[in-house]
This record gives sequence, C-alpha cells and structure tokens, in this order.
Amino acid sequence: MIVRNGVRSTLRARGRTILFTLLILLLTVALALGLGMWAYCAQTLAAMDESYTSVALVEYMGEDYPETDTADEYARQAAQTLDGAAVAAIDGVELWEATDQALAALSGYQRTDGTLPYKDYAVVVATNFAPMYSQDIVWLEDEVTLPESCVVINQFNLDYTYYAPGMEPLLVPNYWVVEYTAEGSSTGEDYTAFYRQFVDENGEIQQEEVKADEYESGQVIIEEPWLLDGHLLGTIPAEYRQSEYAVYFYDPFTDQYGVMGQVLSGYSCSIVDSLYLPADQRDGVLAIVEPGDTDFAPESGQRYLLYGAFTQGSSSNTTFTVLPFSEDSDEPPYLELSGTDDPALTDSIFVDYANYYQLANNYVRLEASDDVAALECFQQGALFLAQGRFPQAGEAEVCVIDGRTAAQLDLSLGDTVELGILASGEDDRFALTAGEDPRTLEVVGITNASEDYSGYVWVSSAEGGFGQPLFGYQ
Repeated sequence: MIVRNGVRSTLRARGRTILFTLLILLLTVALALGLGMWAYCAQTLAAMDESYTSVALVEYMGEDYPETDTADEYARQAAQTLDGAAVAAIDGVELWEATDQALAALSGYQRTDGTLPYKDYAVVVATNFAPMYSQDIVWLEDEVTLPESCVVINQFNLDYTYYAPGMEPLLVPNYWVVEYTAEGSSTGEDYTAFYRQFVDENGEIQQEEVKADEYESGQVIIEEPWLLDGHLLGTIPAEYRQSEYAVYFYDPFTDQYGVMGQVLSGYSCSIVDSLYLPADQRDGVLAIVEPGDTDFAPESGQRYLLYGAFTQGSSSNTTFTVLPFSEDSDEPPYLELSGTDDPALTDSIFVDYANYYQLANNYVRLEASDDVAALECFQQGALFLAQGRFPQAGEAEVCVIDGRTAAQLDLSLGDTVELGILASGEDDRFALTAGEDPRTLEVVGITNASEDYSGYVWVSSAEGGFGQPLFGYQ
C-alpha cells in the first residue's frame, strides 16, 4: 500500500521525479570519482615511496660560506656535536653520512678548471739577460740636506711642503672628501667633510677631520683650502711662487728622502726551458724578469734556474717575478747553471718545488658515499650518469669519474686508474703531502661532462675513511 501510493505520487509529479533521478545519478558519479581518485593517489604515493628519497644537507653558515675549501674551526666544532647514531635512529631515516672527502693525485691528469692553488708559480730556465730601466723614485741612503728652494712630497698622504728662502715651510695638505648625513642633525641634511691622514711621532697612522667653520646645506668652508683630492683649491701665496723647485719625495715610515731618477726595473730575457710551468704559459718566449725582494743580478750570457711566479707587469710582455722559497729557507731562488746537464736540473730544491706544484695543481677531488646518487651534484641534477652505474654500498676498488676527466684520460668503462691520497694541512687544504696509500680503481661509471665538476672521482664508503679534517661547510 505504502509503496504503491508512493510510486503513484512520484509518477504524478514528473518534475520531482526527474530531479530525484538526477540527484541519485550525481551522487553516484561523485562517489565513483572519489573512489577512483583515492585509488589513484594511493597507487601514486606507493610508487613515489618506492622511487623517491628525501635528502637533507646539513650546512654551517660560516664567515666564508659557501667556500668549499675553508678551514673553519667553528664548522668543525659544530660537525662534532652532530650525533650520527641519533640521527640515523630517527624513524624514516634510511642513511646518515658525515662528509668523507679528500684530495688525490690521479696518474696522468692535468687540471685546467676549478681552483688552482699555485696557478702562477713556476720553475724556469732563462738566458740572454739585459737590464731595463725606468723613471722612478731613487731613495737616498745618506742623510739629506734640503736646498733652500724645494718642494717635498709626502709619499704616504701626498701632502706638499714648500721651502722658499727666508720663509717658513708651507704645508699644503692633501684632503679627500666624504659625503654623509650629520649625526644628530635636526635637519638631517647631507654635508661634505674633509679628511687627511698623517703619521704621528710614534709612527702610527692617524686620521683627522679638517676643522670647518660651518656645515650647512652640504657646504663646507675649511680653514686652508689648498688641495682637494690632489687638486689645488686655493692659490699658493706670492712669496712661495718660484719658477723652479727641486722636487724631493719623503717616506715617513723609513724617514728617507728620494729624487726622481733612473731605476733598474728588471731584465729582458728568454725563457728557454722549465721544470714546472703553468698550463697557460709556455717555453721559448721573450719575457721580463723582475728581481722582486731578492738580490738577483744576472750576468749577461749566462743561463739561470729561477723560482718565482708569473705576475702582472707594467707592459703586455710576459713578466716573471723571482720570489724567495719561503720564510724559513736561506737558499737563493736563483742559480747560475753550468750547462744543460747541471745536476740542479734533476736533484735540487728547485726540482722539489717543481714536483710539489705539479702534484698540488693537478689534484682531483675524491668523495666517498654509500649512496653516491644521493650526493648533492647528482640529486640536484647537475650531474648524471652518462655511462655505467654507481658503486654499491660496501663495494671497494670501483669508482665513478666525471666526464671531462674521462675524456682527457681517454677512459672507458672497465679501465683502471691509479690514485694516491693527498693529506691536507690542518689549516690549509692545499698544503698537500703525498701519502703511502695508492689505490687502483676500476671505472664502473662516467658522468656527463661539466666544467663545474672537472677532476672529480666518487667511490663507496668501503673505499673511503680518508681521515681528513673538515673543509668547507657541508
């Protein structure tokens, strides 16, 4: 009865019947879509859980961050406070690793990219020396008696002092300008202040603001407006005007006077050979050799072995500056050779330095991990495997090598490379010492070629344990 009456009522109200049917259909579609979306999301999340890994990189923000080769004691202390076992025990953490990196020597590798710690240093053989002179200040060793008419230029702050017969010395100070807003000024207007530097009676560098009569609207009136940044603001009094002045230079730190004259600036020569030469230099070139802070004074026609660095000279010519070996060495950084078979060319301090620069400038960066693919360069996509595979956790005597290095050494999968671990100094990553731990590694992977990652080798943690101090901030 109830059902029959309900059906009759529904059939008589056709509008409500249509709306009711549409509502049932809509709810059925919504339910079907919801169930489909739930099933899809559950499937996708399960696939992502299998395929993706979240990686957290712990960094210490030090003063030189993000320099990768900094020896920062605070970063090292912070790293030591991290409890790796506690982090690894957190639910969901699959792997915790501390930095395990070292520099290494790779047989046959020549570094052309990245940091070259001794980039310009060299040990060369040069000959055909000829002296070169230029106009410069000749500092006088003996006590100087100034003439009655002269001008003395202070080499430290460029003050001028005029001396004229029968007159008191006239100091014409050199000022420089600083523009800023007056502190505590009610108007807050900018103004210009004049400053000068001087050396006091104790030899200390002092700075003073020149006294001004008034500061208003950026205008400064100084008591002696003679020079502004080396340019005269006022006029020298008539009694000091002369047609000629003898010009002297004064160094307040050494209390020496000097005059302009011909000064030995260096020697032209031919670099004919080398024990070590930077990659951007070559033998068989004309060059200028500067003695630097040494007493190098070559004889014409002689051949010399020289230690030093290529520097920026005053001309476009190649310039080589002779440098002392070190503060602790009394050995002169030059040696007159007896011939092409001189023993110093094969066994001497020059050979030791050449070998060291050859080693230190051609390092590779070696990094160990039980999940190489999770390291930042791979996880962020800067590098990817172009060939082969990654070392597996616990797998020793295998490596992945970057594409540029592999191309330079003509390496393929299955080839072997010879590595020697280099020990870094505690405070200097590039104070390197060759270790007694040679490694022979099989290349199982090669990355794409990247200029930012040239000279890199990756191994598993089973090959690691380098025991190096922490450099950088990761």
